[in-house]
Amino acid sequence: MSLPAMHTAVGMSVPFLIGLLRFLKTRRVTSLMLFIVAVFMIFCAMWAEIPDIPSFFSEKNMMLEHNIMKWKHVDIFFFHGLLDRYQSEDRGLFEGALLLLSMFFLMLFAASRTILSNEKRIASLSIKEPSGGHISFNKPANYEDIIDIHCHLLPEVDDGPETIEESIEMCRKMVDMGVKHVIATPHLPWREKYENNKILSSYELLKKRLSEEQINLNISLGSDNHITWDLIEKLRKGEVYPLANSRYFLLELDHYTIPPSLEDFITRCNKEEFYPIITHPERNMIFQSDISSLRKIAEMPALIQITSSSLLGYSGKKPKLAAIDALKSGLVDIIASDAHALNHRLKGFEEGLKVAEDIVGRESVQDMISRTPAMVINNDKIE
Repeated sequence: MSLPAMHTAVGMSVPFLIGLLRFLKTRRVTSLMLFIVAVFMIFCAMWAEIPDIPSFFSEKNMMLEHNIMKWKHVDIFFFHGLLDRYQSEDRGLFEGALLLLSMFFLMLFAASRTILSNEKRIASLSIKEPSGGHISFNKPANYEDIIDIHCHLLPEVDDGPETIEESIEMCRKMVDMGVKHVIATPHLPWREKYENNKILSSYELLKKRLSEEQINLNISLGSDNHITWDLIEKLRKGEVYPLANSRYFLLELDHYTIPPSLEDFITRCNKEEFYPIITHPERNMIFQSDISSLRKIAEMPALIQITSSSLLGYSGKKPKLAAIDALKSGLVDIIASDAHALNHRLKGFEEGLKVAEDIVGRESVQDMISRTPAMVINNDKIE
């Protein structure tokens, strides 16, 4: 057997066995597909190595030889053409293609393992569906007066909930988790331009429905802002919204770069007595590779807010590690949900707080989800 064919056969034996065992255990279609693909690749490798049939079989097996000859020359999809090419002068090309195919399916196998791992992690959050029809989240670990300063709660204005009913359901779940006050923070600017009166009408509708449904949740208005040349002027004019009518506002940076003018912008904000809160910096590639760059921003000064579910890996491995690093480095001021829907980050909010507690302790987490956010809402100076 040639080396490429041997590599293919041996390499595919691993997903062959794992696919078979996983299918027998879980009955997942993905596991069955992995098993079938592995069988096919091993078959290709072995079949290509069968020598000329007349020399392979003895005269005593002429009938078997005849049947295999007949089977071998049946056109099944493109396989017959591959064999013809293999038996010609392009044997090396065929073996190379076989190796590439095996590498592709091994990568596919690795990706499927990651997907299955994520499914297992999500399932471990113990989210159940009770008889009442509402998703039930675990009760919080007795945190008091949780304030979520970053939540996309308003219906039909950005990539948050699409209906008022979904917004109401999100509010119910937040109350279940111990949230007392939430700030609705739609994106500004958004990819679809909408007038501020649409935000205000959506906000007033949600407040009205919360009162009608007797949901004990205080709600305020803010906005999730991207840095623009006229952002300070918009803050002055009320065209974008600081948090709960305070002087604090959310500032979302690009995930790939840090604006060269950021330090100057923060300095000008402080002179105008507007105080930026940098949102989810753990998703920024610069901060992921160099936590000291985040420290420089915190010292400008600016407040730092991470997303709770990032600590569980909801945004990926690198954001998770960056969020943990920021906590360990003492750079995090606030933890928020940044929830966009009932099953988007909101379900990881509480579990993320438990991870944070393991890193910095209970009192520090209480500061990040209650005491410091309360100072923001009350417009107190945070040193």
